[in-house]
Amino acid sequence: MALARVIGRSDALLLAFLAIALCLASPSPPGDAPPQVPRALSPDAKLSGPASYLAVALDNSARVHAAWERWQAAERRSAAAGGLPEPTVSFGAYVAAVETRVGPQLGKVSVQQTVPWPGRLSAANDMASAEARSAQLALEGAVLRVRQQVLDRYWVLWELRANRDVHVSHLDVLDDLSTTVRARVEVGKASLSDLQQVDLTRARLAEDIASMEAEEYAAVADLRATLGLRTAGLLPTPLPPPEPTVPTEERPLLVARVLAHPALLETQARVDGADARVRGSKAQRLPSLAVGADWILTGPAELSDVEDSGKDALAVALGVQVPIWQRRYGDVIAASESTSRAARSDARREADEAVATLDAVVAALRDKARRAHVTEGTLLPQAEATYTSLLGSWAVGDASVAQVLLAERDLLQLRIEADRARVAHARAWAALDALCGTELPRRSAKESP
Repeated sequence: MALARVIGRSDALLLAFLAIALCLASPSPPGDAPPQVPRALSPDAKLSGPASYLAVALDNSARVHAAWERWQAAERRSAAAGGLPEPTVSFGAYVAAVETRVGPQLGKVSVQQTVPWPGRLSAANDMASAEARSAQLALEGAVLRVRQQVLDRYWVLWELRANRDVHVSHLDVLDDLSTTVRARVEVGKASLSDLQQVDLTRARLAEDIASMEAEEYAAVADLRATLGLRTAGLLPTPLPPPEPTVPTEERPLLVARVLAHPALLETQARVDGADARVRGSKAQRLPSLAVGADWILTGPAELSDVEDSGKDALAVALGVQVPIWQRRYGDVIAASESTSRAARSDARREADEAVATLDAVVAALRDKARRAHVTEGTLLPQAEATYTSLLGSWAVGDASVAQVLLAERDLLQLRIEADRARVAHARAWAALDALCGTELPRRSAKESP
């Protein structure tokens, strides 16, 4: 009977709690769609060079999309961090009513809210913010890595095709030379061994050209994988490497750019998160408060004319969580401090390695620029002049076929070296831009002292 009276009196209260519970259990209304990686290229765009390849890669790269989603997840966790714990609402009924002067106590409704020490909440918020910042910087680093990979593999493919074109051009020269030597053998002005030498050189060059097809196919597959494409087909490489250049900025500014790279800032964000974890661990030693209220439902008094008959009681409670296991908390703090020191050491190591890599890349870039300038401006013209001179001497009988073939081989190698030096220089620039986190200003290598 007492339980029925409680239920009858608190129907409205129970319905209110039921509505609250249903709201909490039901899924939240759909809001705005989660942001997606912006498309960098329209579907009908054409692949015409490194810029368009980079746009396709940023649009299709699984690495970039994964980094984007991790950033979005960290941002949402950061927005939810640092809040108070959920309050507790409970309802109880006295099976045997407690009689009082104003009537029997039938049940009670309790509400309790735990309030952690403020340092815990701020530390949790700082940790989540550091995680979100780290994820954002990881996304920026992923974009830079994809850019370097696209440029690097583009230039590798361009070099293979340029190398093949040079071989084909020299194969045509050897065809003409073979025809000329054969005609001279027929009239007795050249020996059969001369013709065999030319044909052997031509056969070896043709075999080299045939083997380049497999290398080109592998390079196309690498570039296609970087672009996130699965469709077959050759990828055009119309844009040649640029003229040799060197950075206009001096080393101190380049070092500052390297230290501001997203990858190094990401390590610093991890250090900030580790420091926040230390603060949170120390805050565990501090007490938490619990505030609450009890609403005691009271039925009407058995006696008539009782003042305040059936008046409900309201009690306010205040509690303190006492952290008495201080040794355990001390171990947690020590572990957090060790993690923080390790994160600082990792950040310092990565910064030292990045600066050392900068010096190596800049030195290699300057050397590749010098080599390209010497090869194209000095060695290649000398080889062409030598080859032309030997052809004239051979035509009048003052030079042998072996000398002509040797000059032709030197000319072939220097043309290949010229393209290789240009490509190596372009790849070094891609590495330097990725290391500094931006496309650096540059000047012609000819203006460099």
